[in-house]
Amino acid sequence: PICFLPMPLGANNTQYKSCCGKVICCGCVVAAANAENNTHCPRCPFCRNTASLSDSGIVKQYRKRMKENNDPIATYGLAGMYLFGNKVEKDQSKAIELLVLASDQGSLEASVNLAIMYKEGDGVARDVKKYLHYTQMAAMKGNEQAR
Repeated sequence: PICFLPMPLGANNTQYKSCCGKVICCGCVVAAANAENNTHCPRCPFCRNTASLSDSGIVKQYRKRMKENNDPIATYGLAGMYLFGNKVEKDQSKAIELLVLASDQGSLEASVNLAIMYKEGDGVARDVKKYLHYTQMAAMKGNEQAR
């Protein structure tokens, strides 16, 4: 079962599925798990593939979605992995590079994070011009606080 309801901007009750690149509401994920009597590793409600549970498998799926589909959600997710050292070795410069790419691909979250990083000098040198650039990009993508 899948609802196909449109997801609002900034929806928190969703899951990104790196197998197909879809953002699916958590209700559909739970319903699919219950329908299969398998809450540990349910198949994706959209494409019906089984998600990888290994760290290397997840990273591989994100990289594939990023390279083959220019997927901003996968690019942003991979940037977060590098930024915090989650599933990959921590690499601040690679994370910044991926955040810039995700922002260019249309990721609102990447634009907001870059604006904050350049404003506070968190992992990058403080840069007012870049802060204003990414704040404007976030505003154009629908971030109300950036206006």
